[in-house]
Amino acid sequence: MHFNTNIPAINLSPEKFHVQQTVQAFTSEYTFNNLKGIEPFLQQSYFEPGEGWSGPLLTADSVGVVQFKLVGRVAADWPVGLEGMVSGRDNQFHRIQVQLNTNAQIPLTSLAFSGFLSQSFQATIPPETIQNDQLILRFIPEKNGGTNQFSITYANVSYPQALDMANQTTKVFHVPANPRQTALLAIQHVPAASIAYDITDRLNCRYLTTQARDGLTQVVVDGMVRNRDILLTNQFLRPAAIQPARFQTAFSKTTDYLIITHTSLRQSATTALRLRVEVTRYL
Repeated sequence: MHFNTNIPAINLSPEKFHVQQTVQAFTSEYTFNNLKGIEPFLQQSYFEPGEGWSGPLLTADSVGVVQFKLVGRVAADWPVGLEGMVSGRDNQFHRIQVQLNTNAQIPLTSLAFSGFLSQSFQATIPPETIQNDQLILRFIPEKNGGTNQFSITYANVSYPQALDMANQTTKVFHVPANPRQTALLAIQHVPAASIAYDITDRLNCRYLTTQARDGLTQVVVDGMVRNRDILLTNQFLRPAAIQPARFQTAFSKTTDYLIITHTSLRQSATTALRLRVEVTRYL
């Protein structure tokens, strides 16, 4: 942990916004990359392209819908960005249009990819198309006579947001780079006893000095030649107790693998174990 020197806020104008990122990740189903069928008879012990957690299976007759509420959005000379990923769920060629709200005339982007691959995308949303600070994204597959099955893995919207903590106990402000060396953050509704850190470099976090002035909490950030991530929090987290794992001193001579996993994934690991045992009977 590094301690930043107390940089004065003299002659600095407060930043007008930070860049908020709102992510929706979908993990209700596990996608497989298997050319012999959608559900493989044996899960390989390595990851293949397109394999991982994703959202519900969508077909050529389905429309995937993702909604966002852009809380605290402000008018600023900064783009509203969209990025995301979809995953193929069959061995067909996929064409999918990503549309904003119900405007089918101007799709945000068109996706074209094959098989079980995962396809990422990026787009810029015109601010004048945003109504009531809400976004409704529609993922519409092309009806090409095939199954065209896919799923939405995640969507991320970034937009200019007011410097307002809204009395949350913890919040990260993403401050874009500027030509000046320093930036002044004047943040509203910061809980008492909050502390500021520059966490841009997660391995070298820096403590920042805060100052209350005119009902706002001021933080001066230097090194603004790059984007900076500033954490404000009044919470102190203590790591959970570390418990040693005890393994039996000897394993059977026929043992050729060991599964180490988190307790939340125990059911999936047990399923993989059963599949492996079942298949080895026929080898």
